[in-house]
Amino acid sequence: MDRLLDIAKRRGAAVLGLGISGRSAAEHLLSHGVRPLYLLEERRSEAAQRLVRGGAVLVEDLAGLSFGLLVRSPGIPERHPAVRLARAGGAVVTNEIGLWFSAATIPSIGVTGSDGKTTTVSLAHRMLTEGGRRALLGGNIGVSLLPTLGQTDAELALLELSSFQLLDAFPLSRPSGIPSRAAILNLTENHLDFHGTADAYFAAKQTVLSDGTLPILPLSLA
Repeated sequence: MDRLLDIAKRRGAAVLGLGISGRSAAEHLLSHGVRPLYLLEERRSEAAQRLVRGGAVLVEDLAGLSFGLLVRSPGIPERHPAVRLARAGGAVVTNEIGLWFSAATIPSIGVTGSDGKTTTVSLAHRMLTEGGRRALLGGNIGVSLLPTLGQTDAELALLELSSFQLLDAFPLSRPSGIPSRAAILNLTENHLDFHGTADAYFAAKQTVLSDGTLPILPLSLA
């Protein structure tokens, strides 16, 4: 059962930011009949107008609106007024990666770290595909996997995961073993302007691991 989509369909949703992940999240929610769907985006872009034509509502702020799910685009910090408002109102806060994890039915490999994520996940994907495996590639590499949900020919997914994405990727209790395998390549202090402290940054990275996830760690973290 897709618990995040269920919340959105029962109580409505809002999307904060309309970059690649925000647009994909909004399209995913609209395609599943989520109404109301509020879009908080200052720019009146063609992408925003297209989503409005599909049934979304473009708003300047979320005050006074009722919704059960907020999809936060990566890079928008916890201190953003809309995020604080959503949490204060009892809404669940997640992101595009969180929507995918909530609905995916195929095994996944998550790759995170302070450096080397793109190279590692791209090389792993190439090795798998050249070995005959039907593997998807997405996440922080700039590709949303939400449009692939329901594909029957994919065997597994490789995801590059940033700390921004991992922060709200698992807003509800999750089954063990999601993702199936996870690599933390390295950890150095980074993005402190977003996370506030090194400990908060490291904690966000380590949420890629869960009970049942096969970890792949450098010796310094093992």
